[in-house]
Amino acid sequence: MTASELWNSTSDFDKRSLLRFLGRRLRWTLGDRSPILGFLKLTRRCNLDCPYCPWHVRATDFSEELNTDSWKRTISSVVEMGARILVLEGGEPTLRDDLGELLDHCHTLGAKTILATNGTSKPWHFRPTAFTVSVDGPRAIHEQVRGKNTFDHVMRTLAHKKIAPVVTITVLTKHNVAFVEQMMEELHFFVNGFLFTFLYPYNESSSEPLTLKEVAAAKKKLLNLKADFPILNPAKYLKAPAGTHPCHDYITVSVNHQGEIRQGCFVDHVEPHVCEACELSCYQGLSSFHDFNFEAWFNLYRLLLRKI
Repeated sequence: MTASELWNSTSDFDKRSLLRFLGRRLRWTLGDRSPILGFLKLTRRCNLDCPYCPWHVRATDFSEELNTDSWKRTISSVVEMGARILVLEGGEPTLRDDLGELLDHCHTLGAKTILATNGTSKPWHFRPTAFTVSVDGPRAIHEQVRGKNTFDHVMRTLAHKKIAPVVTITVLTKHNVAFVEQMMEELHFFVNGFLFTFLYPYNESSSEPLTLKEVAAAKKKLLNLKADFPILNPAKYLKAPAGTHPCHDYITVSVNHQGEIRQGCFVDHVEPHVCEACELSCYQGLSSFHDFNFEAWFNLYRLLLRKI
């Protein structure tokens, strides 16, 4: 799709939102450094215990978690900073009883929302702009990471998805990188796209990250598979040598479960970040968006700029 085709496409396309995003891109060119996306870690709690998660040792920790009113005030502050896309994540955000109320607050403020879930709950009664569902591979691989019967649970969830777009997110490790094509063959009828990220070597992660050579090979494989599957990682990023991607981290802001707001890399909420070790998808797509890569803009359109 060309820029002209995108603009003249179906009537449910939210052109006003696109114009706002285009305006933000112009402001960045002029030196503005306000964020456009906020990562809101509503909770550290989770019903699973994935070894690559930096918080997997705290999956039952309720301590110091913001209450509803505090989160509403924090969300308002993030929007005042400039964020117009808010990712509600965790832990597992659907464990919060007030999740629907927090989503409504985001929408009242004019923000688009992405609900990031592991898919083992019943997320469809929530109404974000889009969903992401974590999947680690085909059934056997996924369940080695997340536990028995979790894959079937996710598949039952996806089989009953509603109108909002759904994208899977897969963290690539030595454990699952060989199985991405099989996973997509099993899931592509149920989702709108696939997004891949590479394991960041958090100190508390017990999974082994790919070497730069292995990252390069995985990128090449994903690039080839884009012809057959809706992979959202921009081709320009996948063609770039491992470890050389641009990172405009000022375009994001992150909030941890305690309400601490930090503009820039969210890894810093866990430990000091090491750029040379990072191939996280959060900045693959966003930095491509910042650099006016049209594929990244089109992916934004598909996920967030349709009225639902």
